[in-house]
Amino acid sequence: MVTWHRNSVPDPVRHVTSTHQQEVVLNWHPHALVNVLASYSQLEPGEFIRQTGSALTIHMIGLEVMCRL
Repeated sequence: MVTWHRNSVPDPVRHVTSTHQQEVVLNWHPHALVNVLASYSQLEPGEFIRQTGSALTIHMIGLEVMCRL
């Protein structure tokens, strides 16, 4: 198990992500009973993360397929 630890900073700033978030969502209906949803999100680190350690941008990709029976 990997445990991540960030040093505590005596500062009231506790934002994990900034308010700058980009997201793209694509929705496709190839058939009346099938729905495909794909998304991409990008989150920039907030002030708390920048002050306490490595502050890399987070990239998330999602794919969802729904079939109605």
